[in-house]
Amino acid sequence: MTFGALGSSVSFGTNITQTGADTFNVNAPGIYKVTFILPVTGVTLSGNVAVEVGGVQQGPSFVLANVGVPLIGQVIFQVISSATVKVVIQGLLGAGVDLGVGASIIIEQLS
Repeated sequence: MTFGALGSSVSFGTNITQTGADTFNVNAPGIYKVTFILPVTGVTLSGNVAVEVGGVQQGPSFVLANVGVPLIGQVIFQVISSATVKVVIQGLLGAGVDLGVGASIIIEQLS
């Protein structure tokens, strides 16, 4: 799932950086929260969205089910040293998700 062009993000501090359109690095140990908002624009036959940290799914997957209603999800996770963070589409190659237009992500360091 892409989240705008590199450099178009707004950030405070240096512990979280955007390294690609779909990839973020968490550079310091701590507890973090990811909130994402994804527009759902078509019928989804089978698909989920999940947050991956270091390539491993964290928390539940979120079902793509309601056309015209944004999918909003939150996951809290711990980072021991540093890790990459991605919001990924699972299932039918993202059928029914507006790939990036209007998608938002917020990554917060809680502690």
